Amino acid sequence: MTLFESHHSGEEHIAFPLLAAKVPGVDFSLLVRQHQDMHRLTDRLMGLCQAAKQEQLSLQQSAPLLEELLALWQEHREMEEQQLSAHGQKQSQPGALVLPFLLFNLEPSAQQTFASQLPWVVTKILVPWVWRGRWQTMKPFLLA
Repeated sequence: MTLFESHHSGEEHIAFPLLAAKVPGVDFSLLVRQHQDMHRLTDRLMGLCQAAKQEQLSLQQSAPLLEELLALWQEHREMEEQQLSAHGQKQSQPGALVLPFLLFNLEPSAQQTFASQLPWVVTKILVPWVWRGRWQTMKPFLLA
């Protein structure tokens, strides 16, 4: 559960405070409460796993907790997407800046994979020629 807890800790201590300043109207306290509820469930699940490991009970008893955790996680994920998607969509424009930033900040093998999924006109004409003047100012922030 360490990765799970680290992810939420990063959101609560870094991402949410930064986003709160940029995305007014989002109730981050509700998202934090959902994190806390999920952590209470995962703590109970860990206890059940330890007991099962010591053969004191069956893992079948964890099924209701797993179902509750799944429902809470789905609600939480949907709420995050709903509340933050408008901001994300606004920030993912224009393509002339976003695509080069993504493309040139990937490791070479990932860059090739990503580029292969794009229409040839994007990688051969738009990014290197048509949009070059728009993204060139980002060059110091690009890996490639």
